[in-house]
Amino acid sequence: MERKRTHPDFMILKGKEQLFYLEATLVTLSDTNAATKARENRVYDTLNEMKSPNFFIDLKVHGAPDSSPPGRKIRDFLERRLAGLNSERIATQFEQGSFRRSPSWKWEYEGWQITFFPIPKSPFDRGKPGIRPIGIRMQEPKWVTPHIGIRNSIYDKASKYGKLSLPYVVAIDVIDESGADDIDISNALFGKEQLTVVLRRNVLISQVKGHKPNGAWYSQNGPQNKRVSAVLIAVNLCSWSITKTTPILWHNPWANYTLSQDVWSPPQVVPDIENNRLVKRDGKSNWKLLGLYPNWPNTCKEV
Repeated sequence: MERKRTHPDFMILKGKEQLFYLEATLVTLSDTNAATKARENRVYDTLNEMKSPNFFIDLKVHGAPDSSPPGRKIRDFLERRLAGLNSERIATQFEQGSFRRSPSWKWEYEGWQITFFPIPKSPFDRGKPGIRPIGIRMQEPKWVTPHIGIRNSIYDKASKYGKLSLPYVVAIDVIDESGADDIDISNALFGKEQLTVVLRRNVLISQVKGHKPNGAWYSQNGPQNKRVSAVLIAVNLCSWSITKTTPILWHNPWANYTLSQDVWSPPQVVPDIENNRLVKRDGKSNWKLLGLYPNWPNTCKEV
């Protein structure tokens, strides 16, 4: 039977001095979103194998499939439609700007709706092998909410080990194609940004920026998860981006154990208690910290 660990992943030392505990985790697309994207990508891969010597295909996509769509059926459907088109006539329509007269076809599958638009290839590219037929994919707008994954990760790690005798840092690598910025991180820690507007007889009296009390560090009951002294957050950090992605350390203003700012030389966000705000301090970039060049591994010399 596997024994449950009773301490964080790492203890950070300076010589023999114990500085803080460090717990590392990832924030990724949800399993549902990842599975949906995988299903969609399998269809796109199948469509890129279809015979389309004279046309590219643009896609306008709505919704998402709940199960694997029939990629081969969609490919066969498109090949039949494309085979019946006159490439010269449609190319002339495009040159004249008569886009509305060009054909389009819809395919629906379990809430996934795709509209296909044939785009004539240039005479130079027609009939050439090895050219992928899919041109542009236009996705419907979607809400991007990386702050939820960050907040949930902190909740998960905050009380995992009970009472600790040192500052406790949670390191999070946010893996998401949409990324995450300082606003997302602030929303995760302190609550989602909001604007409170006061009106009196339709006259604007005041408007104050603030946060909803739904952050990992601040709720309706005030400060919480005070065992976490700071979070160290990187966005899409991996081996080939290690010189271009520098993690930022965010200090918890209400932590039980305050983490010394001197232990971290890269950038960090620190509380300014006197002025009730956070201040971003510059620091070393990852490439300097690791003794590499800015464009490593693409180059091994200064540029």
